[in-house]
This record gives sequence, C-alpha cells and structure tokens, in this order.
Amino acid sequence: MFIDPDLSKTVNKYSNKLWINDWIKLGFYLRPRYESKNNLNFDKSNHAYTDRIMQTSALYFLIDPNPYVTFKITIQDTRVWGGASPANVGDIRSGFFSNTPTLSSDPSIPGKPNNSIAPNSTSIREAFVMIQKLPLEAKMQVGRQIWAYGDQRMIAGGNWTINGLSYDGARIMFDYEHFSSHFFAARPYWTQSGVNGVLSSNDPKVNSTSGNTNPSASQSDTTIFGTYNTFKILNEIVLDVYNIDVVKKWIPQTTPASTVDDVLAINRKRQNDQLYTTGFRFTNRTNKNNLREGKAWDWTIESAWQNGYNGQRIHKRFLGYDPPGYG
Repeated sequence: MFIDPDLSKTVNKYSNKLWINDWIKLGFYLRPRYESKNNLNFDKSNHAYTDRIMQTSALYFLIDPNPYVTFKITIQDTRVWGGASPANVGDIRSGFFSNTPTLSSDPSIPGKPNNSIAPNSTSIREAFVMIQKLPLEAKMQVGRQIWAYGDQRMIAGGNWTINGLSYDGARIMFDYEHFSSHFFAARPYWTQSGVNGVLSSNDPKVNSTSGNTNPSASQSDTTIFGTYNTFKILNEIVLDVYNIDVVKKWIPQTTPASTVDDVLAINRKRQNDQLYTTGFRFTNRTNKNNLREGKAWDWTIESAWQNGYNGQRIHKRFLGYDPPGYG
C-alpha cells in the first residue's frame, strides 16, 4: 500500500510505545469491512445478492530477547455477519494458491449442501523464529511467515482479502544498503482461516487422498521456491530481479493406462508439474517501496516470463510411424 513519506512518519510515530518491556512488543490489528453486491454477473435469472459485514482482527507478540534471535506469533480471527455467500475472491499467486471455492448454497453445483455456510475461524497467521547476525550479515527466518515482494503481484501477504496468505517455510536474507537478496522455499498455508477460505486445490489434507474424485487432485503437494533480488541505483531507481518456481506433485494417471497422446501416463520420467517465473521490476519507490521525500509521483515498469513442464510426454508420429519404444 502506498503511503506518503510524511504520513508514514505520523502512522509510525507511536510504534515504540507498544513495547511491554525491553524485549517483548505487543501489537494489534482490527479491520471491519462492509460489502454490498448485486448481480455482478449481469444474470437476470440469478442476481447473486450479497450483503454482509466482515471483520479481521489480529494480535501479535514480538519477542526480541537478544540481537541474535527474534520470535513472532500472530493470532488472527475472521468473522462474517449476514450475507448469502463467502467473499469468494481467493488469490492466484503463480499457480500456488487457487481461487476460493463457493461455500454457500449454489444450485448450479451438483451436491452442494443447501445449508452450507461460510466458516468463521481463529488461527495462527504467523509463528516464526528469525536468526540474525549470521556470516555476511545474513538472516534466516523459519516457520509460518507472511511474504510480500515488490508490488505483491507474484508473492503477497494478501492482506486486502479477509484472511490473507501465509507460507510455511524458510528464507535466507542478505540485506544491505544498496542491495538485497532473498532465497526462499515454502509450502502454502491454505487451510481455511477466514470467510473467503483460500482453500486451495493444492491442499494435501483434502486432495492427496487416494481415489479423490476432485479434478484438482493431481495438483496436490505443492512447493514454492526461488530468489528475489533488489538493487538500488543512485538512490533514484530500484531494480528487482526475481525467479519464482512452483512444483506440484503429479498423481499418475491410471485409467486408462495409456492414451494416444500420452503413452507414458503411468510411468512418467518426471512426476510433477513445474512452473518457472522470471521477471524484473523498475520503480522510483526507493524508500522501502515508498517514495522518498521530495518526490510526488511514482512509476513502475514490470515484466515477467513463464515456462514450465508438466511431466507429460506427448506421443507424436514421425513420418506416419511410431518412433522406437512407442509402438
């Protein structure tokens, strides 16, 4: 979120007063939100009216006993009152999180319970330890974390949703005055923690069960890893260069044993889906993604490229004949 530098000073003015003692800091967050929607799909047969109040609240404890280690725990609660459906917005981050499913009664979905409701929940949003002052001034963070890079188009905390996103993993951070480099790896925390769920098709608790009829079951067991590097140029421009990779376990196709276009459906050489995203970002927001003092307008240029591999071997004939091993 963009905050003017002068406003930022006012917002953070009283931050230091939240320290209980020399090494424990207490913080809180409260965000009520009212939503009223009517016929967003322009469907006269089903206006899909929604009218509700949602609330996100959180309480965190930051424990900083010495210069070498820091702990943080964030407890989050999400509630919804009224309305006919959950927020149903979800978040797609490089194929890592899926769209949130509709949890309320929906006559267009076979088998959907008529009395299905949006759940309220209290959960652990963050729980991590950070080890500092490692060689080369590195820091290592392990546990459940909220990640946000750049403009949060690729990796985000998703705090604009009712419950946000968290990552169970680790990252190593090298942060200097004019350069930073982060290396990370994680599993998504997608179990419902709020009224719009972020219940992913990658959820191992739901989709890795043998015989699951969910078509997304082949995308269970997901891992994200990569690096995000930032260069500050003459204190005027920031250049971000990143590579983000998502690997999803592939559940082998068993029926039929083989098809015309995929004769190796059971015995794949690579039993996973792989998505690689590489990109860069230029911006003049040089003060922790905010404009520095004296600047009035901000600009950003970002571009990314994706490629990948799904483990599938497409069977193609050569001059009308099957290549050796495919007959």
